[in-house]
Amino acid sequence: MTSQRVPLSFVKSSNASRPAQSTFAASANAANAANAANAANSPETAATQTVAATPNVDSTDESARLASRLRDVLKTGAKALGGFDAAALYLLDDETSRLKIRALWGLPTDRFLDPPRPLRGARADVEALLGSAVVLNEAYLAEAWKAPEDFDCSLCVPVASETTILGTVWFFSNQKREIETRELETLELVAGRIVAELEKEKLRQDAERLAVSRRNWEKSGEEASRKES
Repeated sequence: MTSQRVPLSFVKSSNASRPAQSTFAASANAANAANAANAANSPETAATQTVAATPNVDSTDESARLASRLRDVLKTGAKALGGFDAAALYLLDDETSRLKIRALWGLPTDRFLDPPRPLRGARADVEALLGSAVVLNEAYLAEAWKAPEDFDCSLCVPVASETTILGTVWFFSNQKREIETRELETLELVAGRIVAELEKEKLRQDAERLAVSRRNWEKSGEEASRKES
């Protein structure tokens, strides 16, 4: 087996029966449905039209704590899949045109210094954002499919809620791997945990902004009262 592009679920061969639709694929397809009529121009256009802006998680100690939690999720997922050696989470930017690494496990930390990867031409990521799971089982396919790392086996799946697509998560192995249907459940859990952490961060940021706005409003009211008196 060289590569797999597997809509909705993993299929080992052309004559294998297709399992039921997976949770993360259903979420991705739900997000895609609203813009399906506009998806004909290009795969990149189809993907970017369905993605909401990701939380701004690039500052302060809260960002570092979030990165640590995401790293733990990646590590747990890689181990649960059975011996994957590394993993990385990539989030789309506000323009939905580039993918920036947000968390990693098993890779050098200087990857955080790498520039964002353009979504255009990132074949595996685009396929994932459209609701597929992509398995690259040969090292030479990494370049053709624009995998971010060079491993013997690379696995890319979408990170999506019921209405939005946030990015992709990659798992890497130094050995060729046959991805079984049962491993789909593990991927669903990992993607779901990541989404939960990102949405929690978004709620925290919204609450913080609301608190700042309230303080500014109260301060403006106090200043107006002093001027009137």
